[in-house]
Amino acid sequence: QERSLATPKGHSCQGRRPFRGMFRDAQATMARGLKLPCIPHIGAYNQGDYKLAPVCCAVDFRQEDKHTLLPPRVFEMLMQKDVEEVEVMMVVYDGQMVRDFLRGRQLPYNVNVLWHSWLFPDTAYREEKSVEVNCCIGAPHGASCPPGKQNLSLRFGQHQQVVGVKDRIYMTMGPDTATVALDPLMPVSWFWTCMVPPRGHREKEGAVALVTKHVVLNETVSHVMAELRLAMEALTPVSTASILQHLKRLLEAVQKATDRLSKAMGRGEAAFEGVLLDRYAKGGDGFNCPTEPHEVWNEEVLLLSRGLDQQQYGAPLLAEMTRQRVHQMLGRRLGGPSLGDEEALQLGQRRWEVGGASPTEKAGAIHQALLAYIEDIEKLAERQSEMLKPGWH
Repeated sequence: QERSLATPKGHSCQGRRPFRGMFRDAQATMARGLKLPCIPHIGAYNQGDYKLAPVCCAVDFRQEDKHTLLPPRVFEMLMQKDVEEVEVMMVVYDGQMVRDFLRGRQLPYNVNVLWHSWLFPDTAYREEKSVEVNCCIGAPHGASCPPGKQNLSLRFGQHQQVVGVKDRIYMTMGPDTATVALDPLMPVSWFWTCMVPPRGHREKEGAVALVTKHVVLNETVSHVMAELRLAMEALTPVSTASILQHLKRLLEAVQKATDRLSKAMGRGEAAFEGVLLDRYAKGGDGFNCPTEPHEVWNEEVLLLSRGLDQQQYGAPLLAEMTRQRVHQMLGRRLGGPSLGDEEALQLGQRRWEVGGASPTEKAGAIHQALLAYIEDIEKLAERQSEMLKPGWH
């Protein structure tokens, strides 16, 4: 992350301005009738009364080589379409409210991608419009394609985008389509989408494609995740100063998060591996912390969401997410990798509580689950830095 802020070797920054013409705040343009920024949104359909995820930041990439930002698989999908113009965006969402809404009602953590405000920027209040678009999902992490024609898939498919009016007053978006399934036990998810409206839409002479990287912070209230959210919000509005501030705060937030998660992993794993924790007593004082492995692990887990009451939230907080993810990993270790998420979770939880799993297997599940969390957060920061690295021209 630090190298991306430096001047490339052999280049002088004298008389040159970083970021000039490369980035634009995508939230700066609003759709009149919908009163939403002209960017893709995500949300829970809720019988047409959408629960939208708040947007932390949104960047519109304007450089000529913007196609180099795309993962290879996404670029290959785009090449399947005959388009003359490509717009590339990155949108970061706070998924906490939507995840609480869905999981609190025992519903799957499925969200729809809504392109309505980008497709209909000039739609007036109480004006109805509709268009059918070609779209698909690519390079998902912590996201998947649920079965069904109404859901997004790895192949291009037709999906309708409708702006309507309810009770002659309320602007609505529909239908219940373009759905993506997110993993409720992962702190961060991301995926790309390619969306191609009909040729000539939005007064464009040729065909245009909107390619978007969607980043969803699934939990944003536990301390380590709240720091990540604040780092993302520092990018709004997009400017030279805000990009540099964002990257600085993101690096600091990632360091704090990985430090806290590493401590929980190390101490929990060590307890089940038989390390004598009481040898860490200092100054000749007795060791007052728990030493029984399950007590050690419970204490470390609770520290991840310290000061928060799980009962006040519909979805698991980071502490409970971690506990359930460890049980899920244990279930797959014992029952095989082919087990579904819920089946693996139930098996792992049962074996953890009533026996059937050795201390070494439990230590391995802790290591696997928390290491994956750490790698995801570090990868998020690394890729964010790569996409926002300054251009010198």
